[in-house]
Amino acid sequence: MRFDRRVFGLMVVSLVLSTLTVLTIARERVDKPLQILRNEYPSSVVGNMKATFSFSVMTRERFEDLLLRFSMLTQKTLRPEDVIDPNRQFDATEDPEEVLGNVIKIDWLKNQTEVLGIEPEVFNYTFRYQDTGCRMVLWDYGGILESLSGQQLALRAPLLYGAIIDDNGEEYYLEGESGFFFIPQSNIVSLSIARNTNQTGYIPDDEVRAESKLPLSEAPKGVLNYKGVEKDDTFAVVFTVDPQVFPASFASSPPSGKIDISVVQLIRAYLDGVLFDQPIINVME
Repeated sequence: MRFDRRVFGLMVVSLVLSTLTVLTIARERVDKPLQILRNEYPSSVVGNMKATFSFSVMTRERFEDLLLRFSMLTQKTLRPEDVIDPNRQFDATEDPEEVLGNVIKIDWLKNQTEVLGIEPEVFNYTFRYQDTGCRMVLWDYGGILESLSGQQLALRAPLLYGAIIDDNGEEYYLEGESGFFFIPQSNIVSLSIARNTNQTGYIPDDEVRAESKLPLSEAPKGVLNYKGVEKDDTFAVVFTVDPQVFPASFASSPPSGKIDISVVQLIRAYLDGVLFDQPIINVME
């Protein structure tokens, strides 16, 4: 029997792609109100190397309101002047919140907001990454401050903070905000947002030539709010990045002894104002 070379070629291509991209297709039970159809993201974020993110869901019930919130966090290198106690050491048994509590600006923000009765959304996770157990906490002030000061104002500041302590006692500090990717005008090549067959595409402002595409400056900043959602409606977000500019203090390479965590994507879905299940966390080098 002759072996079709085209079949062999496709097998090789599939194998190569599987090593470059992390693809998760959630096997949600159909009795859940929201079904995750696709959650695709790169295994690493590297300068001048294109990568594509793809996420889609289907509603299994009718809802008055569906809100999808995309956020990106990047690991930051803390300087001695950034922390309350520069000599503070952590061990594998400590709560990651201790890392956040040692950061001067977060300690200040926490004290100021507590007086006003404002509490962040808090998420805790346990996961394994690069064969190392990790515990992570996230504090998000974005949602509550948006309701008080307006979404556009709140989206201009990093209001999402994270900390990780791994099984070796190494700590990691992250900062982020709502958005599909950090510094989108410099780094996003294309963005597509769809509800069922109604699709809207965005490209960098200086590349807009046809009416079929809109300038990236007019795209939502990572927060998508849909009204009158019907059963079996589908929602999809696909975007390609070509990282050129990185946030200040971006920890692009891990110090000795630490695992390589550079970027964390956080995706949340709210059904009629209530958080659905646990947020999705995608960790990348």
